[in-house]
Amino acid sequence: MYLRYVTFLVVFCCICISSANADCLAPQYPYVSEINHQSASLYWTYAGSNQPTYQVQWRSAGNASWHIESPVNTTLLSLTGLDTNTTYEWRVRNICATGDTSSFSSSSSSETNCIKPDYLS
Repeated sequence: MYLRYVTFLVVFCCICISSANADCLAPQYPYVSEINHQSASLYWTYAGSNQPTYQVQWRSAGNASWHIESPVNTTLLSLTGLDTNTTYEWRVRNICATGDTSSFSSSSSSETNCIKPDYLS
């Protein structure tokens, strides 16, 4: 009898934990727009019904550590102060509640432009 009760509790707790995280969906379709030699605008979509806060991480390609941006409440983040002619990758996840985050989106990458010399203007 005791074993059945413990089994029931373990299964019930696993179902509760799984359903709590099921509503915190990962953002989708990350893309970069309006990129130049030192800035980029990052966009993504979200199909969930709640209004999450988003956490964006980015890094230059090949770098092991991620820069973590302050949480935002929109599906847009502008990065500035980037290095020219450098490939950057980034990803985003939802923060649905304290301790309840989605997985990260797939990574997206883009390269900043070179600076055009003044004599070509």
